[in-house]
Amino acid sequence: MILINKKHTFVNRMAGYTQLKLVIIEDEWVICRYIRSIIESHFPAVVVCDECRNVDEAITSIEKHTPEIVLLDIELGDGTCFDVLNKVQHLSFQKIFITSYSEYALQAIKIHAVDYHLKPINEKDLVKSIARCIETIEHNEIIKLSTLRSKALNTQKKEEENFLVINKKTEKVLIDYSKILYVLSSNSYTTVFFLNKKNVDSIKTSISIKHMEENLPAKFFFRIHNRYIINTNYFSHIEGSSAKLEYNISVPVNPEKAKLLKTRLV
Repeated sequence: MILINKKHTFVNRMAGYTQLKLVIIEDEWVICRYIRSIIESHFPAVVVCDECRNVDEAITSIEKHTPEIVLLDIELGDGTCFDVLNKVQHLSFQKIFITSYSEYALQAIKIHAVDYHLKPINEKDLVKSIARCIETIEHNEIIKLSTLRSKALNTQKKEEENFLVINKKTEKVLIDYSKILYVLSSNSYTTVFFLNKKNVDSIKTSISIKHMEENLPAKFFFRIHNRYIINTNYFSHIEGSSAKLEYNISVPVNPEKAKLLKTRLV
């Protein structure tokens, strides 16, 4: 028997994303501070993790912080930002390029830059670029979570194909069909008797005997009486008006059903 808690808490990281990490790669500290001030005044949920002045600092920072957004000045004192991108392992971040030279535009486009800004930086344009980054991250996160949810539901559905599912108020009970011995109907309830390790256990449910008969695999289960369904894998023999099952279980059997059962088991 498997219990599944119904009180799921599914956390969406992006809808109200608690924090987005951003790294600035810019060798001119005045421009770097200007960019930081724009980000801090317009995007309270975006945290500037680091300001890097050269290639080595940038590589170390990206590997350390794994940011979601990186603003890259193209020409640095010891190389270019493309040297950084060629060496870092974590490349899934959104890239915004900042430069004094327009000839790098095509190269930036080839590596899927979100935007390309020529200095001097226009505040409104930079705000739009960062907002576009956030929208892309949100969209990707929604797709990712949707895919994970779909996989989880498919896995659960596949698992449940081999189980009788009984819904309780706060949990879902899954009982392996192969472990069910028999089902007894009484008034408006049915009781499922099943093997739990080496013991015979039971659980009561409001599922009717009719629905039980429809849901249980016909290959293994047989309604032997108006009030009883048995798992034929545990059936031993008919003795008078009773069907004998393993574990010293005896249940009443309808004479007509007994004949059908014998025919079925031949």
